[in-house]
Amino acid sequence: MKILNLEQRSAEWFNARLGVITGSRAKNVFKSNNLTFVDELIAERMTQCVEESFTSKAMEHGILFEPEALKVYNERNIDRHVAEEVGFCIHDHVPYLAISPDALIFDDVDAIGAVEIKCPSSKKHVEYLRQNKLPNEYKHQVLHYFIVIETLQFLDFVSYDPRNREKDFHVVRVHRQDIEQELAVTFAEYVKFFAKLMKYEEEIKRL
Repeated sequence: MKILNLEQRSAEWFNARLGVITGSRAKNVFKSNNLTFVDELIAERMTQCVEESFTSKAMEHGILFEPEALKVYNERNIDRHVAEEVGFCIHDHVPYLAISPDALIFDDVDAIGAVEIKCPSSKKHVEYLRQNKLPNEYKHQVLHYFIVIETLQFLDFVSYDPRNREKDFHVVRVHRQDIEQELAVTFAEYVKFFAKLMKYEEEIKRL
């Protein structure tokens, strides 16, 4: 894994994301019709520009409280691991696979753990508490962590809602050993998807 020390949401960070499959966009690969995502990535690759996206109130809330959530995680982490913010991670051998982790946990040199933080609505936070498992809508994002960061052994999915006076913080841990088969299937789909993207890009350039 190659780490670029970029400030998240900076101009340099957006440039690094151009035309690659990132964690937040990984689910688009698996849509029954993923041609819209193919077009999006080709457009980024050909223009070297990213279209502005809408930021909702809920997204603004999440961005605002992520640093506080990470601080709480480090204070309450029973493993005594310290999670560190990093900028942008690129797969060692597949440059079109990358991710912007919320935080990573290092053992000497290698990243062995990751933290994915969500600061959802209070209703959604209670839903995550009730289910007490990795929410299905974030499955592909979490699998993407393990694919891009090949040394990763576990990921902590964190839901944080400071408005909840009784249970503001919840963690679900995902272990690599439990998802090995899903990772193999996911990686194969990435290779298939990118071959499709390159085919269309080459056809467009020949027009």
